Amino acid sequence: GKLGIGYLKAKELIEKHGLYTELRKSRTLEVAIAAMRKQIKIAPQIGVDPTQRRDQSARLFVVLFSYEDPTLAARVTNDLAHLFTDISIQRSVEQTRITKEFLERELDKVQSELQSHNRRITEFRQTYRGELPEDLETNLRTLERLEMQRQSYGEQIASAESRVISLST
Repeated sequence: GKLGIGYLKAKELIEKHGLYTELRKSRTLEVAIAAMRKQIKIAPQIGVDPTQRRDQSARLFVVLFSYEDPTLAARVTNDLAHLFTDISIQRSVEQTRITKEFLERELDKVQSELQSHNRRITEFRQTYRGELPEDLETNLRTLERLEMQRQSYGEQIASAESRVISLST
């Protein structure tokens, strides 16, 4: 395939390496850029990444640039490989940024939903305080205490009534 190298990067490489001098004398820079683009090829190659298991393949690309001067062709090819790597890194950084922003938005949304649920739970507990299953043990202890107080008061009343009767006779 052909690398879609941008106009400014192509112009920069042509000027840096002094490429297509004859063509640039007689034609426009756009013609030289078009000629350069025709000489660039990116060939995918399947290889093994030593950091991965043997059954996993890495995506590798071979960068090719054809030019009449082999030394210049090698230099331009190296620059193109660096450019291709930089673009790949920029895309990875951008994808990471987008993913991070997405995850932050999702986290904010989940935290907001959690706060809303917590508010509703608090309101529910306040509305039904004393009626919830978790209140059963406390309610039973309160009932036992009140029953003991009732019995005590009943005994005190019976005792007072006995005294009243004994005093009135």
